[in-house]
Amino acid sequence: MSANLVILSPHYLFSGNKVSFSIGESNHSESNIVTGSRATFFRGATAEDSCTFIVDLDALDEAERAPDYLYIAGLNLSIKKGGLVNVELNGDDASDFSGSTLACGQADVDLTDLVGRNQEDFIIETTDSYTKRYWMGRIENGTGTSNFKYEFRKMYFGQWFDPIVEPDAPAMQKISPVTGQRRHLRSFSLQWYGLSNEKLKEFTDKILVHRRYNPVILYARDWDGLLNNERLVHAQITSFELTRIKHDFNRIKVEFMEVI
Repeated sequence: MSANLVILSPHYLFSGNKVSFSIGESNHSESNIVTGSRATFFRGATAEDSCTFIVDLDALDEAERAPDYLYIAGLNLSIKKGGLVNVELNGDDASDFSGSTLACGQADVDLTDLVGRNQEDFIIETTDSYTKRYWMGRIENGTGTSNFKYEFRKMYFGQWFDPIVEPDAPAMQKISPVTGQRRHLRSFSLQWYGLSNEKLKEFTDKILVHRRYNPVILYARDWDGLLNNERLVHAQITSFELTRIKHDFNRIKVEFMEVI
C-alpha cells in the first residue's frame, strides 16, 4: 500500500532520452521544464494549438516504464493567457504514438483545478498501470484561445518515490526572510523512521544524488495535514541525515527549502 506522502522528481524527462520537445523562446527554453527554480520557465517560440514533450525510456528497466503521475508547475500562466487547457499523459510502444494509451488527463482545466501555495500547479495521477516505452506530456487548447505561446514552469512525469512508511507529522516548518526574494522562504524538516534497505537505496540513487540540480515535489495524496494543510510543496533538499537502526530498518531526516 502506498504512503500518503510521496516525493516527485523529473523522473522520465531526466532519466529518459529526449525524442521531441516543443521549442521554447531563447530565454525560456524547453530545458527549463526539467530542473532549476520556479523563476525559470518555458514559453513557446511560436503560437500553437498545443505543446508536447516526448521521451524514450529504453534505458530504464521495464518496471520503471509505468508512470504514477503528471505534474505541471505554473500551469496558471497558460490558463491566464489562453483560457482553459486540456492536459494529457500518453504512452505508446512506438514513437509516432499511432496507437497511444491515455494514462491520465483532464479536459478544460481552469484556475480552480490548480493546487499549491498560490494555486499555480496541476497534478493528476494515472488511473491504471500502463507500461510503455515512449511517454508524452501534452498541453493543448481547451475552450480558450486556439493558438498562443504556451507558458508554464516545470513538467514532471514518471514514478514517484514511495517510502511506504509515513514521516513523523506534522512537518516542522520554519520561515526565513531573505532580502530580494518576492516572499519569505520556508523550510520543512521531515523524518522517516523504518525505511527498508531497498527504499533507502532507491531514495539515495534517484533523489539524493541529484539534489543539487533537481528540485522535488512533496505531494500529500490524501491527507494534507502533514504539510500544514497543503497538498504540494516545491522544494530543494538542503541537508539530510541517514541512520541505520538495525538490519533493513533505517531512519532518514531531510531538510527541504521551498523553491520560489
